[in-house]
Amino acid sequence: MNKRIVFVLGALLLVGAGLFIAWQLALPTRVSNADAETFARANQAYEKENYQAAANLYQQLISNGVENAEVFYNLGVTYTAMGNANQAEEMYARARELNPRATQIAQTANAARIPLTQNEMALLAFAAIEVCAIVFVLMRPRILKT
Repeated sequence: MNKRIVFVLGALLLVGAGLFIAWQLALPTRVSNADAETFARANQAYEKENYQAAANLYQQLISNGVENAEVFYNLGVTYTAMGNANQAEEMYARARELNPRATQIAQTANAARIPLTQNEMALLAFAAIEVCAIVFVLMRPRILKT
């Protein structure tokens, strides 16, 4: 097989793999129906000013392994309503770690710089790989001269 065809196919494979991985990273995480119902009950408890019940339900979600910025943010708001400023700030910080671009969550930040999420860093790494693949294909005549 021609070297040129091999390099073009390799570059296309790298680009395709990068796009597939980026697509997988962008997919929202699945939440069970039970967790969604618990979240709805927690929100209802908060609206009825039953803050302790709301906090318990949000904590239950976290104990079940739910890693969701809205859960942490809502728990922070609940702690604020209960007068627990330290716990509230801890929950706001965890929410910002998960979704620093959310406007409502970012407003709780005192820092001007918003860090990149793990998905954003992974996407940047894949973008760099894609650029390297394209540069390699474009530079192939110079590289392959033997």
